[in-house]
Amino acid sequence: MQALTVRLATSADAVALASLTTETFTQTWHDLVPAEDGAGYCATVFSPEALHNDLDRPSVCYLVFAGSEGLAGYVRLSWGLAPPAPLEIPYPALLDRFYLQSTWHGTGAAQTLLRAVYEQARDYGIETLWLCHHPSNERAGLQ
Repeated sequence: MQALTVRLATSADAVALASLTTETFTQTWHDLVPAEDGAGYCATVFSPEALHNDLDRPSVCYLVFAGSEGLAGYVRLSWGLAPPAPLEIPYPALLDRFYLQSTWHGTGAAQTLLRAVYEQARDYGIETLWLCHHPSNERAGLQ
């Protein structure tokens, strides 16, 4: 396997990120989301233009797992939003997308990416992270 590093994505990554987000969304949700609905969602939410705009938002960052063969995973972190519960949480951020290509599952890549999320959150002064995931995503849920 290629060596990967974690870095902040920039608007220059929008096209490669669009390809990766579409691939990983489709792989992850193919059993729950009809193909036509998934394609429409990806075309809207994960288009290069939409991602370029999202990457330029001051309250959002994407961390990407990048190597010589391109992007292999990503995380989307956003802050300035209240958690979806009446909790008093200091300086929260939402980790709402965390995807790796399936070839990287079980390799420790997710842990590496999550450590980078913690470091980035600290750099932004974030004190609390919360993960938003679908109940069927057993890999993301508490074991």
